[in-house]
Amino acid sequence: MSVRAYFPLTVSEFHSWPNITPSIGFTPHPRTHGLKGDALDEVEWLAMAYAAAALEEEAARTGEGRVVLAADIPAPVNTTEAGGDVLAFEPALFDPTKVVSAHIDDPEELSRLTDDAKNNIAVLREASLVWYDASEFGELIELTSQ
Repeated sequence: MSVRAYFPLTVSEFHSWPNITPSIGFTPHPRTHGLKGDALDEVEWLAMAYAAAALEEEAARTGEGRVVLAADIPAPVNTTEAGGDVLAFEPALFDPTKVVSAHIDDPEELSRLTDDAKNNIAVLREASLVWYDASEFGELIELTSQ
């Protein structure tokens, strides 16, 4: 069975695309697999939010944005409860061809990041995550390199 999973990266890690190695992933709990429509969107959004939150402190410390990749992968077997209806797991192998999209902190909001980690936490918590299709990754890397 294939599941949607979310993998957090810093922007600088994303610049190595497709040669990336996420250290953690998040996916909706199997008990949610029958959900459809808004209920499915909500639990997938929750898993994506957990992925973004997992990187919050590192991104605040380094003063860079977060990228959350979404991929359709075989259901992971070694998982732990992350909270709510979300599981966390260590990716065994990461196949970039399975990535369908990315959510990234709004580049305009990221202009407010400074050298102050405390300020950056507040900025990141307020930042909107903007969706990009995998076909746009080249443009996205260029946009976040400026």
